[in-house]
Amino acid sequence: MVVGLGNPGPRYERTRHNAGFAVVDRLARRWGVAVDLPAERALIGAGQRGGETVLLAKPQTFMNASGEAVARLCQTRGVGLSDLILVHDDVDVSSGRVKLRLGGGDGGNRGVESVIETLGSPEFLRVKVGVGRPPEGVDTADHVLAEVVGDDDRRLLEAACDSAADAVDLVLAEGATRAMNRINQREAVHGGSPL
Repeated sequence: MVVGLGNPGPRYERTRHNAGFAVVDRLARRWGVAVDLPAERALIGAGQRGGETVLLAKPQTFMNASGEAVARLCQTRGVGLSDLILVHDDVDVSSGRVKLRLGGGDGGNRGVESVIETLGSPEFLRVKVGVGRPPEGVDTADHVLAEVVGDDDRRLLEAACDSAADAVDLVLAEGATRAMNRINQREAVHGGSPL
């Protein structure tokens, strides 16, 4: 199951905090899947990848309560921690870059914190979409919840979302360990070049 984190509603659609939703939307378009079926406080859709059914999900709780939807989906759909891929924005990853990580803390992202708390474990794969730190004097919450308006900022976010969707496809094709090695090494060497 691939879960993109974000906030529902048009007010948040073009914000950094909705990067997870944007990645799921890209995957849905690539796979020819509609993510529009209401289930367990989320919108879901199912596609076939490599002979397996993969569920795409966008929680319709607000970000800080994302874990409610994720935990219920995991329970009702029989998804274990090793089969969960969580896609979310990350201010500690530079704008335009992508990082994969298995386990670890929430990095200050309240949505990730909620998922860890409700699942009772941090041991799931995260695809982190880099949105960078806010400029000096700007609150982190304001930074991630503000609409991305500058051309350069939009271009970086779009590139990161494209790369994150590529990363999910790579995880599904080659497994988490190989995907993490390839993507994280590429990011370190090339600074976020597309896969």
